[in-house]
Amino acid sequence: MVASKKDIYDVIIIGGGVGGLTCGCFLAKAGKKVLIIEKNPKIGGYCNSFKQNGFTFDFGIRALSHSKEDSYLYKIIKEDLNLNIELIKTEITDCIITPDYKINFYSDINRTIDELISIFPKESKNINLLFDLINNINKNSILASFYQEFKNRTFKYLLDKYFKNEKLKFILTIPIGNLGLSSFEVSAISSIMLYHGYLFKGGHYIKGGMQTLVNALLTNFKKHGGKILLSNKVYRIEFIKNNIKKIFSNNRDFFYAKEVVCNCDPSFVISNLISKNILNKKYFLEFKKLKPSTSAFILYLGLKDTIRKNIDNCCGLWYYFNYKFDDFYFNLSRNKINFNNINHLLFAFPSFHDKNLAPKNCESIMMILWSPYKNRNFWYKNAKHFKETLINKAKNLIPNLSSIIQVEKITSPVFLNQYTLSRNGSVRGWEALPSQLRVSKLLEEILKKRIFFVGQWSTHYAPGGLFTAIFSAKKIANIILTKTKEKK
Repeated sequence: MVASKKDIYDVIIIGGGVGGLTCGCFLAKAGKKVLIIEKNPKIGGYCNSFKQNGFTFDFGIRALSHSKEDSYLYKIIKEDLNLNIELIKTEITDCIITPDYKINFYSDINRTIDELISIFPKESKNINLLFDLINNINKNSILASFYQEFKNRTFKYLLDKYFKNEKLKFILTIPIGNLGLSSFEVSAISSIMLYHGYLFKGGHYIKGGMQTLVNALLTNFKKHGGKILLSNKVYRIEFIKNNIKKIFSNNRDFFYAKEVVCNCDPSFVISNLISKNILNKKYFLEFKKLKPSTSAFILYLGLKDTIRKNIDNCCGLWYYFNYKFDDFYFNLSRNKINFNNINHLLFAFPSFHDKNLAPKNCESIMMILWSPYKNRNFWYKNAKHFKETLINKAKNLIPNLSSIIQVEKITSPVFLNQYTLSRNGSVRGWEALPSQLRVSKLLEEILKKRIFFVGQWSTHYAPGGLFTAIFSAKKIANIILTKTKEKK
């Protein structure tokens, strides 16, 4: 029997990551009765932070994209939701070190253009053309024509169209390593969107760490009457009369809702939470072919000395030992990795942006290496060796690293999978392949629009990450609110 009207939530959101929290904020602010159900004892997903011996580390996210004052994410955070957080600007988004060059990518696109032209003067015309495209890609007319031309193309195809110098193409490919694919596999559109949003519309860090964003969203959600249940894992969704959904959790509770929003991996929802009878079988077969993005092995280090003398204050530092970008990522996409022969490191330095994230005269570091999932036994046997390999490789940048380590902690793909239920510990939702650009439309069709998805798995053009989570959250909240008005 359907519960009485007072017991039915307008919306239940499964998953308390940033996408779920943001969607909940918009809905609760509009007067909807909203419940968020989160399986972990702590909300936030990849935006959590943790503390150890006076150091604060961000669990996964290392910087904000689309965070300049004229950008979409900034407007949601500071204007739509009026969150009480402080954004710290960094002039350098990415620093790239190769065997021959040290190049900075600045949040000021013109400084980046000037730096690249100073090194590759013969390519100046096409450097300007490419970065003009990147800077203006969000204009509807440009995006539409670019999409039609490059929707089935890779980033390598785009670079080959613009440039001849192989080392310039290599350098321009390095930031696309964030997507975890080789240049001849990764979508040209996803790559340009990443450049636009992260490198030139980003460059900000949240004071206090990413947990500050999560806490601000939670405060906003509760202020408008939103409710949240922690340590509750949903195990079934049933569709009953009058389009009402019944949600069962592992503590034997059940709840009713008019609408359900999932802030989690759609593969988990479709495989575990709903009856296969409601699926559109044609689109379900397409869905099963989709590939998740790669995972990551992350090393967090607390250092008992400062290292700022020879390192620029940047959101990310890529250190390459050779020019074999595609070899590493091609093997990675086929579940292969040789930690004894890694060709690069990715560093983040949170305490460079916010000195309060580490004790006085100390530093916090993240070292990130995209990694295949493997299995629990593999990481149990190899994690310590991989940690030591990363530290030894990092001595090329920080020679005295071993002697100043005070805190060390690791996260493996298996833990990322357990914590978020993202398939294979995926860090960016779906792989940014040309064939997977319009996943959001496929999700709508496979579930016949009975469930909504927010978060990095709801990819449209943007390639996963925090921006996609927040963008999709506002979009879905608006759809639900419009749907409610139409019923009235």
